[in-house]
Amino acid sequence: MARSRRDSGFELIKWYLDCVSEEGEVFIGYSARLRWRAVSVHYSSSFQLRDGEPEETSSLRRSSQPVSEGAVLAWRCPSLQLNGKWSALEEPLEATVYDSELGAVEWQCLQPRASAEVESCGLGNMSGLGYAERLTLSVPPWRIPIRELHWGRFLSATDSLIWIDWRGEHSTQLVFSNGAPARASRLKETGLLLDDGTTLLLDDRKALRNGPLGGVLSRVPGLGSLVPGRIFDAREQKWRSRGVLRRPDGRRVTGWAIHEVVTWP
Repeated sequence: MARSRRDSGFELIKWYLDCVSEEGEVFIGYSARLRWRAVSVHYSSSFQLRDGEPEETSSLRRSSQPVSEGAVLAWRCPSLQLNGKWSALEEPLEATVYDSELGAVEWQCLQPRASAEVESCGLGNMSGLGYAERLTLSVPPWRIPIRELHWGRFLSATDSLIWIDWRGEHSTQLVFSNGAPARASRLKETGLLLDDGTTLLLDDRKALRNGPLGGVLSRVPGLGSLVPGRIFDAREQKWRSRGVLRRPDGRRVTGWAIHEVVTWP
């Protein structure tokens, strides 16, 4: 039975896309659109790690969001001077992460494991394994009772492991191992232990970000007066790590992981 909801008039569509090369170079892209009350915001940003040097770019100009056509997802973002393409190696996933009378958080992972190519003006091309997801929120995020988020994805030539762990008054854990639902009995920034005995060890961590989550959105005129400060005070720690996945049958694979911990005051 569908939950009866009050119309908050709030809508946030947020895309996350990434690519990690065999050598560990990193691309991360965000594309978001927020509509609420008198506020309409378009936001896009990219982070790239090449030769150990980070490069970040962001824009509040209206820009095209990613487009999914069959097994291919494409993102052309003139404001960031980049083009990206993600070609599926696994079937998409989706789940409702949060649901209340105020609204819901819908998660769609259109590319759990993909062959990715990114062309960036001035920084050149990158290719590797990639991932892409879309979050759709009809509830303002400051109305979600969460204190800590653990999120990550590990990809190899043969395997994927994806996790979302919300902690607080509202707790939700989603884990997918090669597209199949799983359960983690231990989930930390250093690795996971699944109930079936699969382990993921995350080592050789490279910090990609450590700071306030609000970023450029905190500078949007008028937004600060509408949004509670705890949203902008949330702290994000994000890493790229070398991952070693061990299956119960003894099979061992290596790959790259992008993972993060977000905490709210």
